[in-house]
Amino acid sequence: MNPEKFRKEGAGKLLGIGQEQWAFLPSPLPPKLEITWELAERISDADRSLGELAGVARTIPNPHLLIEPFTRREAVLSSRIEGTQATMTELFSAEAGARKEGPSEAVREISNYVNALEYGLKRLKQLPVSLRLLRELHERLMKDVRGESLTPGEFRRAQNFIGPPGCKLENATYVPPPVPHMKDALDRFEKYLHESRRVLPPLVGFRSSIISLKPSILFGTAMDVWADFLSLCSSIPKASCPSRCFT
Repeated sequence: MNPEKFRKEGAGKLLGIGQEQWAFLPSPLPPKLEITWELAERISDADRSLGELAGVARTIPNPHLLIEPFTRREAVLSSRIEGTQATMTELFSAEAGARKEGPSEAVREISNYVNALEYGLKRLKQLPVSLRLLRELHERLMKDVRGESLTPGEFRRAQNFIGPPGCKLENATYVPPPVPHMKDALDRFEKYLHESRRVLPPLVGFRSSIISLKPSILFGTAMDVWADFLSLCSSIPKASCPSRCFT
């Protein structure tokens, strides 16, 4: 990992994990937030837009008609991070049972994304936003698709990294924190999720938690499901999250 690419002040710091080997350790939560009039105006605009959306939803017999196209569009786009190529048309055709041979592998992965997101929203009736819920979402995301043998629903137990095919740790593009540091970051993340709800507007609290988490904890489709889930909980735009805590 090239350390010169990870020296932006405030985001985190580099951690030596061997000879000429580095991992990125994010800055601890809570993040430093500068509340300005510009930020206050943006929050006000977002709240007003959400109020308008809520008003429209109340006039529709089935308000899920507004959410379901969004979740499926996000499922298709976010799954491309992992190389999953399928279209909205293919997804809708599979859901309608139009394919006699059954859904393709790519469509099954995208369907899992949708199912995990919908499961999470229903699960909130029994379980708060938490690491346990995150693991449950990941387990459903990986059901009967590639990667299902890599401990679905469990956080990683070994160092991993991101890079081109065949690369090694020393020339990886990105190396997340070692497991002990990852566990500490996850613990701080969960505590912050609940503490921020008491001191910050949901729009700010959830958004900052996703942005703070993304450099070190999750990667690809797994984090996109979680970010979309938090976005629906707080009605905020999704942040992309290029890091990993699952195998």
